[in-house]
Amino acid sequence: MIRINIMHSLIATRIAKFYIFRHQTQTNMKSLKLLFGTFVPFALCFTASSPISSCTKTQTIHDTTTTIRNIHDTTIKNIHDTTIKNIHDTTTLFDLRDGLIAYYNFDGGNLKDSSGNNNNIIFSNATPTSDRFGRPNNAYLFDGSSSYMQVSNSASLNPSVITMFAIVKVNGFYQGPCHGNQIFGKGSPDNINGFYSLRFDDPSIVGASSCSAAADTTKEFFYGSFGDNNPIGAGAGAGNYTFPFIHPGEWYTVAYTYDGLISKLYVNGALLSTASKAVAFTPNPDDLFIGRHDSPIYPYFFNGVIDEIRIYNKVVPDEKIHALTALSKLKNTFSASN
Repeated sequence: MIRINIMHSLIATRIAKFYIFRHQTQTNMKSLKLLFGTFVPFALCFTASSPISSCTKTQTIHDTTTTIRNIHDTTIKNIHDTTIKNIHDTTTLFDLRDGLIAYYNFDGGNLKDSSGNNNNIIFSNATPTSDRFGRPNNAYLFDGSSSYMQVSNSASLNPSVITMFAIVKVNGFYQGPCHGNQIFGKGSPDNINGFYSLRFDDPSIVGASSCSAAADTTKEFFYGSFGDNNPIGAGAGAGNYTFPFIHPGEWYTVAYTYDGLISKLYVNGALLSTASKAVAFTPNPDDLFIGRHDSPIYPYFFNGVIDEIRIYNKVVPDEKIHALTALSKLKNTFSASN
């Protein structure tokens, strides 16, 4: 009787252990499933060396396929987005260098031509100063009376079409005869063949006033000129001759383009003037002057800071003019209302 009770006790103990093991196993599997998802039973099944047919986990395969698809989609999207952005940025930068015949960034006082054409500045008595971002020695100050820069003539500086671009801060206005203000230009006098310039002046240049009249410094405007026999009105010129006008102490981006027929003037990225006139262009042997006109009678000294100059032998289109302006980080505050 005692032996039977012992056997019953052993059987009951084993049954109890079986249920405890079963409960722990189910609990552990639930925990593993919560921790690793449905992939764990699939792995455990193969660990037990069971036949594949008895371990098929459709849901697991489906989930894994979905994950792979998501990774594929995400990867392709990221590659696509990154590639497109890099291509776009690289293309933009390349386009802005394409056709450059002279580029002066003045960074660190640099007077060399960064276009690769060796149109380096051979003379300068301008003073290094801070650029538009306040960084020292990254621009040049011109005093409006004697300071200028000079670049030797070269074949590349005689383009048949052109884009002229400059970033400047105007401090004051030239008061001498005809009171022009030259940012840079090539050729003297103005009606010489192969002339081009980027300047600003007051209404006497196009109105009834003569060069002997006093300058109206409240109505100064930018303009560009290009071509043979090029006094204002005879060559290919474009300028915002009425408004808006220049405010001393402010930074501006100024661009002029001419394609053989159409000339355009942009200020801070805004197209302010368009003119249509076909003119010839015959190369001249004159040097390029920055900060003054190469004339003892009409020197047109520039009074202010020049941060950057670019000259292209192509017409930079509207969207790239906007890109140049965006790179300058200047706000487009130059509108018809100022």
